[in-house]
This record gives sequence, structure tokens and C-alpha cells, in this order.
Amino acid sequence: MTAMIQRLRARHVRSGDAGLTLVELLVYMLLLGIVMTIILTMTVTTLRKQTEVTRISQANDTAQNIVNEVDLLVSNASAFTVRSIGSDIVVLSQTRSTQDGAAEFGVTRCAALYYTADTRQVYVSRRFADPAGANQTPKPLTSRPTFGPGWTRLAEGVSPGDGSSAVFALKNVAGVTDATKLVTSLAIDTTTGKPPVTLTTTTGTRGLGVATEGRCW
Repeated sequence: MTAMIQRLRARHVRSGDAGLTLVELLVYMLLLGIVMTIILTMTVTTLRKQTEVTRISQANDTAQNIVNEVDLLVSNASAFTVRSIGSDIVVLSQTRSTQDGAAEFGVTRCAALYYTADTRQVYVSRRFADPAGANQTPKPLTSRPTFGPGWTRLAEGVSPGDGSSAVFALKNVAGVTDATKLVTSLAIDTTTGKPPVTLTTTTGTRGLGVATEGRCW
């Protein structure tokens, strides 16, 4: 009897040490694959959403940066104008320093916002004009510049927004142009397959200073 019990115990030990069967191993591997697929799908979806949110936020920042530049160039300008150069659009502004709203200090701040229609980029340039009375002729801006020193790329992926035909244009109501107001209409690519970020604003000049034609451009 004792020998039989020992044989049964030995058989039970050998049976317990047999490990997983092939079927059990395949089932475990299948379950692990399903779990890993779910985790990977959730991770990819989360990363994609984070990328979309980041790029949309960047597009919003880009649009706001352009509007801020327009405000700086136009709001306090002594004079500004919108010019077409081929398919490009350029906003030119000049601000003449004054004393008590009359006598000139002799300093004119010049600025330009240039939109390239084919590459859909916006550049900005700022400089000081010649002092009052100096015998210098400003270089006319009648063709696309090389955007070398003195120019900074402000944005890319920019198109006219909200059905507008131009990124920058003078305000027009019922066929009457208001030369004191600039309409900025933007559509900024998000590069996510989502619709572009759009922003349209109107900026008016307060006409501070004395406009001196030809001082800048």
C-alpha cells in the first residue's frame, strides 16, 4: 500500500510539472496580442489628437501674430497704403514723429508686410527712413524683394480667408473704399487634414504724425 501511494504521488508531481499545453500557450498569446493592439491603438489615437491640437494652436498663434503686426504697422501710422505687385500684396506704412502734433522730430519709421501669393508666406520689414532734409531717395518697392537682411518671415501656409480675394485689402463698403482702414483676412493651414484656422479683422489708423509721401518707399 505504501509503495502504491508513493507511485501515485510521483505521478502527480510529474503531471504538475508538465507546464502549459500548446493550446493554452496559443490562447495566452492571442489574448496578449489583443491587449497590445488595444493599447497601441489608444496610444496612436492620443498622439494624433495631441498633434492636431498643437498644430491648430500654432495656426491660431500665427494668425494672431500677423494681426498684431498689422496693428503695429497701421494703427499709429501717419500714412499707409496697400499695393499689388503681380499676384503679391504688400502693406506699406510710415510713422512720422512729431512734437505736440505739429513740429517734426525728423524720424520716420517705415514698415512693410509682404504676402507672396505663390508660396503663401508673409514677411515683415522695419527700418528708419532718411532724416528730414537729407538728400536721399528711398528705394521703391515695385517688385518682389529677395527677403534678405532686413526681412523676417512671419508666417507660412497663409491664404485669403472667408471667401476674400486678398489677405490684405483696404476696406470697401458698397463700392466705396476707406483708405483709413485695412481688412486682414487669413486662412492658416493646420497640416492635419482639418479645416484651416480663419481670422478676419479690420484695423484703422489713428493718423498720428505727419505723413510725408515718398519718405519710406
